[in-house]
Amino acid sequence: MPSWCRPERAFVYVTSPVRAARGSTERRSRGLFSQTWVLAAGELAPWQQDAPPLEASDVSVNIGKSTILAPTSLTVGEGEMLAIIGPSGSGKSTLLNVLAGLRQPTTGRVLLGGDDVRVRQADLGYVPQEDTVHRLLTAREALTFASELRLPPGISEADTAAAVERVLRDVELLEVADQRIGTLSGGQRKRVAVALELIGEPRVVLLDEPTTGLDPGLEQRVMQLLRTLAHGRRSVVLITHATQSLHQCDRIAVMAPGGSLAYLGPPAGAPVAFGVVHIEDVYNALPAEAPADVPLPVPAGDQPDVHRLKRDRPIVPQTTTLVRRYAMVFSRDRRNLAIMLSQVAVLGIGAALLFRHNVFGRGGSGYLHAGASAQLLFLMVTIAIWFGAIAAARQIVGERGVVRRELSTGVRTEAYLLSKAVVLGVVAIAQTMLMALIVFTLRPVGNDPPGGAQQVVLVLVLCSLCGVAMGLVVSAYARSEDQATSFLPLVLLPQLLFGGAIVPTSELVQPVRALSALVAAQWGFAGAGHAIDMNQRIAGDAVFVQASRYDHAFFAHSLLVVVFVLILVIAASAIVLQARLRPSFEGTWWEQIRTRFAAWNAARIPARAEG
Repeated sequence: MPSWCRPERAFVYVTSPVRAARGSTERRSRGLFSQTWVLAAGELAPWQQDAPPLEASDVSVNIGKSTILAPTSLTVGEGEMLAIIGPSGSGKSTLLNVLAGLRQPTTGRVLLGGDDVRVRQADLGYVPQEDTVHRLLTAREALTFASELRLPPGISEADTAAAVERVLRDVELLEVADQRIGTLSGGQRKRVAVALELIGEPRVVLLDEPTTGLDPGLEQRVMQLLRTLAHGRRSVVLITHATQSLHQCDRIAVMAPGGSLAYLGPPAGAPVAFGVVHIEDVYNALPAEAPADVPLPVPAGDQPDVHRLKRDRPIVPQTTTLVRRYAMVFSRDRRNLAIMLSQVAVLGIGAALLFRHNVFGRGGSGYLHAGASAQLLFLMVTIAIWFGAIAAARQIVGERGVVRRELSTGVRTEAYLLSKAVVLGVVAIAQTMLMALIVFTLRPVGNDPPGGAQQVVLVLVLCSLCGVAMGLVVSAYARSEDQATSFLPLVLLPQLLFGGAIVPTSELVQPVRALSALVAAQWGFAGAGHAIDMNQRIAGDAVFVQASRYDHAFFAHSLLVVVFVLILVIAASAIVLQARLRPSFEGTWWEQIRTRFAAWNAARIPARAEG
């Protein structure tokens, strides 16, 4: 068996019929991944599955005492195209999210091919309303990266390229495949989003209002494309407000206010069922409001626990692919790169020019060298944190649609976060080192003490990485890029107020002093000061020593302690990010470690018994 034929749950993806291990299931496609095979009498045979592609049984959703989706049951057959229509607030998007496994129903269950839909996310395509594509990539590049992330490990470059070409042909994008997605029309961008979902040959494709914002001609073309895609074993379910092309669908589901299913059947039968002439008149025939006094669905007592059944794909290949893609996208934003470079020059030169040339000298000439050097160090620390935070603050929220979809298809949260940390970390480190070079060139620190400047740079680099971590946390919790920018001062201002330079920590009241120990800038300032023997500089400055408010213990922390604390800040931010971004069916990192340890320990016990 080829080395890349590795089981993921019950499935192993192959491109040629081969003998398989007992109990395994293998899938083969026209090209890639569309036929399922099982082992029968030592040979592979086509798998005849009785379960429908998608089946919802009495699914409902409550929020508090309100029902936004009444108990609903429907089945989507193979090769079927089903449209969900209805007025705003009738539960269409809620139903689609439940069908996609993105929302846990209060009651009922959704099955994809007989399995809980939440453990078969990689076998389902979902196109939300928001963008799930990077506009700075070409369609071909986006699909190539998607194939590396979604197809089984070990697929050859030739097979990957063939899959990309097939999908581009299926969605009629071959002519514009090498144009950047941002330059394409709205309809073409929507087709790129559909193509990303088709790369793994899903059995069911779900689309949330794919024709919104398109003119009637483009709307008709998109519906014709979806009709073409719904064939063989692939089914299509979509939400739409457009009624001109509903005849393309096999069935429609009409949702009424209150989230109840009012009709499920052929499009031509809907006007008859509601006693109207045209299908557009169905909306007027529905009740204006949800019926009152409808009892809330009672949640089922036993909901299936699929928390740890998520596919476990190798983290290194995913991280490598995500780093390459993110670096490509980041490097193509020339305006952002120019702004970041100008920040280094302006802030580095500006900070240096605030102080005299001999700011890092020791005493003499009546100039308060120790106080001025401490101020410059603190300014450099806050600038380093600024570099990291401002670079990261928009990076997650700006691609939230991409993040949600990719994490649900099997991309590991850790791999996604590592890709951000690697690229943004390199950028922040480069900015910080260039800023330090500018400052120390204009205001030399010399070799007093030996290695002091290098230690200061190390502390500044760690501070910039703390800034990246804090910026990513802000981005993960913000709902828009503008909101992320507004939240950023809430992260940066505490670095200024509690960093120990404006008000020394020894003068803070005890509760505030204890909380200020969580501020990265305080540790960065203390570490940078320790690196250049700030306590000795203060003691040797006959003028400043009389006015100094710095506690001797503040600059007494060793470099090792400072590095350790700053790494803890980064680690704490990583834990918060993983908890915030992980899909509901993916265990936290500590749960994954505990599960792996339990499995290792369980395998160890029989081995020791046999020994």
